[in-house]
Amino acid sequence: MNSGFDFDFFVGGCLQLMLRSGDLSEYQFRYLLMERELFPPPPEGNLRDDDDLRRRLGLTLARSVWQASPNPSFRFACPRLPSPQRNEPCYCGSGIKFKQCCEPLSRNAPLKEVNLLGEVLRLLPRTKWRTLPDSHVDIDRVAHFAGELQAQGDNTLVLALLEPWFRARRCIRRAPRAAVQYSHQRVFRSGQAA
Repeated sequence: MNSGFDFDFFVGGCLQLMLRSGDLSEYQFRYLLMERELFPPPPEGNLRDDDDLRRRLGLTLARSVWQASPNPSFRFACPRLPSPQRNEPCYCGSGIKFKQCCEPLSRNAPLKEVNLLGEVLRLLPRTKWRTLPDSHVDIDRVAHFAGELQAQGDNTLVLALLEPWFRARRCIRRAPRAAVQYSHQRVFRSGQAA
């Protein structure tokens, strides 16, 4: 039985597709193959009966996940999405002008300010975490994820995330403020060097 849309499942599935895709076109293609699983028709309402609307909304959300995700293929930068001009054909393939099709949906995409770094890193092997100091990652996202891990009491993962920032002396200036605060807390609590 279809229980409806699970947003966390959708984002997690899109992140897995992103990590297996080389570029946006491949990602969108993979998403469309998995669309029924990731964005199933709801038990009732407009999206149940309108497959075109559901496809366009799902693809817009999937593109929003792509844009909000620090991508290891782009050295953990969030990739920019090419956006058609208002009078160009829409990216969804409908053949309709973008302004009359998906522009209103993409303008109101819900993931513009969401930090998905933690979800991306949870899907990657820990060895990839060591590449963060030399990447284009947003330092505030790293600090936020470190704070989440610390709040969960997972100090081992906090250290795995932050240690590479201190190993690379050239990156110490880029080290997230939370990393510095965390290392000082560890020193003062334990009485020994972190």
